[in-house]
Amino acid sequence: VLAQDLGQKLGTRAMLETLRREGSGPKRLHDAIPLSKLLEKISVPDTEAALTQGLFWIPFDHVLDDLFPEVILSEDEVRDLIHGKKQGIPNWVARAKLQSAGSKKTQTLILRDPQARLRAVLESTEEGIWDISRVFPI
Repeated sequence: VLAQDLGQKLGTRAMLETLRREGSGPKRLHDAIPLSKLLEKISVPDTEAALTQGLFWIPFDHVLDDLFPEVILSEDEVRDLIHGKKQGIPNWVARAKLQSAGSKKTQTLILRDPQARLRAVLESTEEGIWDISRVFPI
């Protein structure tokens, strides 16, 4: 899209030959390990424990750390969430101090249980309407 926009401004067409993402939020390319090294570790017998304990391993519950605002739910709120009840959404958005309407951009909110495990992702529309995007029932 960047190349298309530049081409349009210049009155012509444009495209990228290559694009390399250097990071996303706090995650950086220099923190990654080459696929060949990961495959090397996997090919060694009895390495599952070594893989999940390695410095390169990001547990599922922490993949979204520091990328979006978070709210810790009570056990009752987690139970309601897993049962599909949405009445808590305005309260969770308020606790995160996010705008509930009229933001003109989409937003994301992470919901965690009292043990800080990832339980759900909420997203808002451009109109500021919040809804549950994903639930992780564990």
